[in-house]
Amino acid sequence: MARGAGVVPRVWRETLLIDQIRQDVPALATAEGREVGTPGHDAARQFIAHRLADLGVRAYSGDSLELQYTRDGLEFTNIVGRLPGKNPDLDPVLLGAHYDTCGPYPGAGDNAAAVAVLLSAASQLIEHPAERDIIVALFDAEEPPFFLEPSMGSIRFYEDQRREGIHCAVVMDLVGHDVP
Repeated sequence: MARGAGVVPRVWRETLLIDQIRQDVPALATAEGREVGTPGHDAARQFIAHRLADLGVRAYSGDSLELQYTRDGLEFTNIVGRLPGKNPDLDPVLLGAHYDTCGPYPGAGDNAAAVAVLLSAASQLIEHPAERDIIVALFDAEEPPFFLEPSMGSIRFYEDQRREGIHCAVVMDLVGHDVP
């Protein structure tokens, strides 16, 4: 690759992406965890929404990246944005991860690493648009006691918040996690 003005060599760009992931994971995987309804959960939601906004990700619906919903008297928030692709006539691809944790644990492997990878992918897809639009979705309430319940963020997105067909979905969970 030529080293002209404004051109970052590939190895430097990859190092910058890895460095950003290394910053994002500990920012999310704090000692208090991200269990729904906790200060750590709220801090993670704010962190993710700010990172996406700083990257220039457009809101999926309305004027906010935060799509709130209520279920059984509890309030939840999916964070959903859209990256324009080259051909807006094609159904979009959804890239997703969840940002809550299972219990009062830091949750680096479940699911801060997946969130960090998704944020990194979003930064690259802004610079190098895909053929299709990309929906970036960070789901709330994916862990027990909400798992497989109607309050689960991915279910609420699919049933209530989705505005169009989805070509395919890639949803990350337990990225870098050692599962026996």
